[in-house]
Amino acid sequence: MPQAHTPLSFSHPSVEQVADAINAMIAERAAERLQPKVPATEPGPTQRNGLEVLKPDVMREVRQAAASITLNPHLARAFQGGVPEVSVFWSDEHGIACKCRLDWLKPRTIVDIKKCANVRERPFDVAVLLAIAAYRYDVSARHYLDGFRHLYQFAAEGRIFGACPLKPGWHRRIAPPDAMCWTWVFHQTEGAPVTKGLELLPASSALHPAAREIVQAKQTYRECLEKFATTQWVSDTRKVMALSVHDQGHRHRSVDGG
Repeated sequence: MPQAHTPLSFSHPSVEQVADAINAMIAERAAERLQPKVPATEPGPTQRNGLEVLKPDVMREVRQAAASITLNPHLARAFQGGVPEVSVFWSDEHGIACKCRLDWLKPRTIVDIKKCANVRERPFDVAVLLAIAAYRYDVSARHYLDGFRHLYQFAAEGRIFGACPLKPGWHRRIAPPDAMCWTWVFHQTEGAPVTKGLELLPASSALHPAAREIVQAKQTYRECLEKFATTQWVSDTRKVMALSVHDQGHRHRSVDGG
């Protein structure tokens, strides 16, 4: 896995600025969960100006993460000089509708913040790599970098919707898809407030297995869509596995489930 590098930024932020950046991402996600059709008599999240107000324990977690990120000299500027929660929608070469939402888009890198509890108290470097493998963060990274390729094209064509906070011509100042980096920012939520950054390029071999799995997943999706359409999708595999007890000397065998 490549070593961490300092993401591009324009000024050294304070803890409050980083907390505001993380809070902005959480607020965007929380707003999507609000359901206006819920009757007023039912309990729901506290709202203000159409956004969900974070509970004190969540806000404490945000500020703790911001403080630990700010104190890491390699990550202190990770949430400066960019915009949060950038959504991209596109159709792939097979017409499959795709989407992604970038945590933080910067001119030369996409920053993705992740929590890591590390309840087994492993060395944090090890815990981070295990988290990437367990939760397949490499798959989302590969997919999001593919999404950025479309974002780059859409921006050049002026196909931007919604209130863009960036100055006109911003798309000419961002890295092209083959040079855009992917930066994970991990912060430990249990125990010491440790942080770790990992940076990947789109051509990194660490993303090759993810690319293959995305192709396979889309192939399965197309096959199921063709077979089941809008009805319930079920597994109709004809082979099932009969498991026997090892200490009795039996072997596993396949039997025809048809």
